[in-house]
Amino acid sequence: MDDKVVERYRQQRQKRLDAKKEESQRCIDAYRARRDARIAARQRRDEEGDVDQWITVNGASIPVMQGETKTTAVEGFIAEKQGQSGMGSAVPIGGGRIVY
Repeated sequence: MDDKVVERYRQQRQKRLDAKKEESQRCIDAYRARRDARIAARQRRDEEGDVDQWITVNGASIPVMQGETKTTAVEGFIAEKQGQSGMGSAVPIGGGRIVY
């Protein structure tokens, strides 16, 4: 092969690799920013809201404030998330279960 063709191929390949590397770095930076924001929000809630304990439900960390039961904390969290996402309302049925 001609040296010019080989050099052009190498340059094109390097450009593609650099573009992939930049995209990966943007994703990593966005992830770190979201993580840092969650940590900061959690620390603010701990300081401001007298959080008694934290519970995890289906991978979501939910603060339980002093004097609040776990059930009311989870129901409040679900109601808050439904309001943000525009989901339908939860309908309580017999036995304390919640149906969406």
